[in-house]
Amino acid sequence: MGALYLLSLPFVSAFNVSQIFVIPLIVCLLAMFWYGATGRITHIFLIQADKIILLFLGSILLSIVVNIDTISGTGINHSIAMLGGFIIFYYGAECIIRAIDLTRILRLLYISYMICIFFGAIEFILTNFTSIEIGNYVFRPAITDYTPGFLSIVFIRARSTFEESGYFAAYLGVLFPLMTYYLWANAAPRAQKIRFIGMTLIGAFIGFSVSLFIFLPAAAMLALALRTLYAQKLTKEAVLIFLALLLAGLALLAFPSLVEEVFLRKFSGNSFADRYQRFESTIDITSTASALHAFLGYGPGSYVNFNTSAAVSVYLNFLRDIGIVGLGLYIMLLGYMVFNLLRCQDAFSGALLVSFLVQILFFVSTPIYFQPHYYLIFVFYKRNFIQGGLSTEVEELLILPPPGAR
Repeated sequence: MGALYLLSLPFVSAFNVSQIFVIPLIVCLLAMFWYGATGRITHIFLIQADKIILLFLGSILLSIVVNIDTISGTGINHSIAMLGGFIIFYYGAECIIRAIDLTRILRLLYISYMICIFFGAIEFILTNFTSIEIGNYVFRPAITDYTPGFLSIVFIRARSTFEESGYFAAYLGVLFPLMTYYLWANAAPRAQKIRFIGMTLIGAFIGFSVSLFIFLPAAAMLALALRTLYAQKLTKEAVLIFLALLLAGLALLAFPSLVEEVFLRKFSGNSFADRYQRFESTIDITSTASALHAFLGYGPGSYVNFNTSAAVSVYLNFLRDIGIVGLGLYIMLLGYMVFNLLRCQDAFSGALLVSFLVQILFFVSTPIYFQPHYYLIFVFYKRNFIQGGLSTEVEELLILPPPGAR
């Protein structure tokens, strides 16, 4: 069932009947119960990062308790998402895929990655070049009428198995470095590498997210810069990648009309105006908060109590909902993990660092954090420290007695 969970990761909107009980969540919960009942899960491994995670979860609980009188139905959903994300998709997922070797995990993720893009391509073709309404055949629990345009509204963007095209693009950005590592580290055939690059380019085009076009190269450059500074050694490979990214940026500037269409238009339309209004509303709420609410927040999903919409940023929503304490602990966790990934100079840790930085950057411009692939980064991080022997302070927490024990 661990393999089935990995294959189901991108199916968080399409083919679901509920926004909450999505396919990956159901599979993960069933696997957790099954593995627990059969004695295949007896321990949870704890590393230093888990201490920060548990403090972060504690800050969420404290915010809920402080604001218990004002928690709405939306707030309950967000409370479950905030707490359940780490409990199910991090601790639970780590347990159910623990016995699967890294190469097989990446192979399964590669299969689901390609399926996701293929489904998005079919959706894009049917939506833009035929009269077939794919929404009539693919059930989605929310946002069934979805027609965002791009390239002067010539085409309708694809969202594949996700709720919106931006979430589809974030999935591509987070998984791309790991899939690149998988193919190149395992010396995949040239044809497979070309097919992977081609499909990724197709996915990026049909999803057409400005955030992906900015954040993925920015994360790659930032990861290279940080690893170079940490190692205090400038490698030939790093120089070549820096130059390639720089030349690509300069080449893009040679086509001002393309820059206008792809990037600048985003900051002049209704989408930007809506984002700015949500940003301003959230800042107003937090800047006028009492000391208690400034530090502990107004509780998960508190935007409904102010008759406004959630900010299009995970960090701003955390600031309003769980306050300076909760957001501070989350940022501490991110910084601690980035630093420790820099300690590991192997190729997989480098790919994981790029994926993690892509995720960190995407959280600036998306309100969605309850996606299973986001927690996959934490699972891989823990595997690095447990199986790679990179931590001398790994602890085991016994949750069930081994089979046959009294």
